[in-house]
Amino acid sequence: MPSSRRVLLIEQDTAVRASLSAALAGRGAEVVVASDGADGLARLEDGAAPAVVLLGLRQPRLGSEAFVTAMRADPRFADVPVITMAGDGHHRHGPTPFDVDDVLALVLSLCDPDRHA
Repeated sequence: MPSSRRVLLIEQDTAVRASLSAALAGRGAEVVVASDGADGLARLEDGAAPAVVLLGLRQPRLGSEAFVTAMRADPRFADVPVITMAGDGHHRHGPTPFDVDDVLALVLSLCDPDRHA
């Protein structure tokens, strides 16, 4: 069973990763960070299944599609929701290329303990 407040954040951009991690932690999420898809798979093996994976589409080693394929192949993670995100390189909303509040609302809605009942 997934940990209800655990979020696996996979993002290669250091500033985006730090901003999202801080924002999620500030809202009570247990954030596990990874710098790319290969690192993300390793983090999945390190602990309880996350409630949700927040995945940047551009990954330097193991791409996002390959990450999701590998994750879904493991029955422990087959039903974990994955939210993908991509920016255009222009950070209109501070350190992230998207509205962090919108992303937080979506991620935290998936962390609702009633969702896993």
